[in-house]
Amino acid sequence: MALGGDSVIELNIRTIIGSGNQGNVYCARRMDTNEILALKTVHVDEQVPEKRAQLLKQLTEQLQRFLEVKHRHLVRHFAHQTITGPHPDIKSMERTTLQILMEFCEGGSLGKYVKTNVVPASLIQKWTQQLVDGLAYLHEQRYVHRDVKGDNIVLSSPDAYSCDLKFTDLGDLKGIMGQSTKANELSKSRGTHPFMSPEMVSESGNVGRRTDIWSLGCVIIQMVTGRPPRFFREREEVLGDAPTMFFVASGGQPAMPAGLPDLLQRFIERCLIRNVDGRPYAPQLLSDPFLLATNAAEWPLPNRKDLWTSHG
Repeated sequence: MALGGDSVIELNIRTIIGSGNQGNVYCARRMDTNEILALKTVHVDEQVPEKRAQLLKQLTEQLQRFLEVKHRHLVRHFAHQTITGPHPDIKSMERTTLQILMEFCEGGSLGKYVKTNVVPASLIQKWTQQLVDGLAYLHEQRYVHRDVKGDNIVLSSPDAYSCDLKFTDLGDLKGIMGQSTKANELSKSRGTHPFMSPEMVSESGNVGRRTDIWSLGCVIIQMVTGRPPRFFREREEVLGDAPTMFFVASGGQPAMPAGLPDLLQRFIERCLIRNVDGRPYAPQLLSDPFLLATNAAEWPLPNRKDLWTSHG
């Protein structure tokens, strides 16, 4: 397989490592260097040629800009191309596929890791520092992720204690115009329900940098508990996407796990301030006492089975 415009990159696809409604992610080897990379495919099924061409133009222009987005805690994009061929399921249709060549992170997703591994407070602190660094850079470049969650964060290597966390799924970053987030700055919402901010759920139009901060707070809860945030109304858990969205839109928040160290809990609470105007930007979080503390290794975390005793 060739990829990359003027300079051809020959790839040998090794295995599939992820799949979704729009396409798959593969582990591939670059033939000329033997480098292991990730290949993401995004299927564009728009059949009206003019609309398909316009959509692909927008996507490729955005991806071209991402080639310059370089940070230790963001998965690198190296190249991209489009191919068109027969639709695999509908004989009379064509399918255009956008192929994106990216940095491969062999540690897998954070969401998968925390599901089966208890994360100590010192590692939560280290990882949170890395994620705030990544968001600060991303926001400085005038991009908003809009779908921060454990499944969109990867470990650079299988060794959790020496790896870097990196944001992935950058192909739908939303650009913003100014240095400060204003109402109606982003017209299109995105996100995954348990991690969505109140302004995103309510489609208020005020979706900007600090939407990612709310989602970061939800990710930290996921690090502690091993699962996405939970929501409780009068001690009864709110279940399902639609009830959860209504609950958040009407004033609800993710449940705070019981027994957390004070600095960790306060940091999460700063991220989950409902009023977006009172929620901090990423650079403001860099000086938070939780990230500056030197004794996080001494902080005990409650057993996961005891985290929800105050809610149930």
